[in-house]
Amino acid sequence: LVATPAIPPGVATSPAIPPGVATSSAAVAGSEVGLVATPAAPPLAAPAAARAEAGEQVIPVVEEELRIGRRDVEGGRVKVRSYIVETPVTEQVSLRQEHVELQRRIVDRPVTAADQAFQDRTIEVRAVNEEAVVSKEARVTEELVVRKDATQRTETVAETLRRTQVELEDDTTPRRDGAGPPPVPAGKA
Repeated sequence: LVATPAIPPGVATSPAIPPGVATSSAAVAGSEVGLVATPAAPPLAAPAAARAEAGEQVIPVVEEELRIGRRDVEGGRVKVRSYIVETPVTEQVSLRQEHVELQRRIVDRPVTAADQAFQDRTIEVRAVNEEAVVSKEARVTEELVVRKDATQRTETVAETLRRTQVELEDDTTPRRDGAGPPPVPAGKA
């Protein structure tokens, strides 16, 4: 069934016509000729099952669209670990060491009061030696800075899209040369 044109202004319609049914009328010299009720065509966006009930055969024309999105994926990992390493170190150092010497000299002279003869005496001489004293001082000699930086890159994505192609062969109206009209691609019919 085909939808009929809209009712011209000034033409009355019957309130008994149910909703969803289009009306058609013709006005001749401004007078009302009559109203004819015809069922309205289902909307084009209606499901194929609804249109099939109206006696139509439907071939859906489907076309894929390419949508490219983004998501975060791990691109690798950098792990920095610090640990202690002990390295033996040897250094040369010069140290002073004292020695006590005892010498005997042969002398032949008379005793004087300064010699303090025949008295007990003790002489003590201390020898002083140097030894190495080790101390350590920790100093910062280097810093390692870790940070992330982002850059942009362009990537070409290749994909195959599918679509329904429709060809129309109409043998109902012959052409002048006797053959039917050429097939019409979808979207140009």
